[in-house]
Amino acid sequence: MTCTRPSRALRVAVADDHLFVRSGLRRFISSFPDYDFAGGAASAEEALELVQGTDIDVLVLDADMPGRSGLEILPQLSAIAPRMKVLVVSALSGTASGPLALCADAFTYLEKPFNPQTLDESIRSAAAAIARAAADEGTMK
Repeated sequence: MTCTRPSRALRVAVADDHLFVRSGLRRFISSFPDYDFAGGAASAEEALELVQGTDIDVLVLDADMPGRSGLEILPQLSAIAPRMKVLVVSALSGTASGPLALCADAFTYLEKPFNPQTLDESIRSAAAAIARAAADEGTMK
């Protein structure tokens, strides 16, 4: 199997109600030359607006935000941006958030705090899934 670099940087956005988390993830994502930080959102409503107005490959989405939760908006996110992969994260351990997220079309679920390497691997796995889907679309035409 050969590994090829993407023709453009992977666009990654973050939706989390905690400014500290958004800022830290922005710095983390920006530290990789093959990632572009595509924006941040502090609520579910802002996440929906961000996804509607921005071309995003991967969205890191907090499951538990005030108002509408990240889990609640997963179906809308999938409808708005069907190619985008959503990584759901949550600080609430022992809840049903993980299975609910996966049933609602999340690409994966990470429990906070997570290892930065785990996040990087999850983003790269999502990118590979996007590339596979694009290749499959090309072979069906």
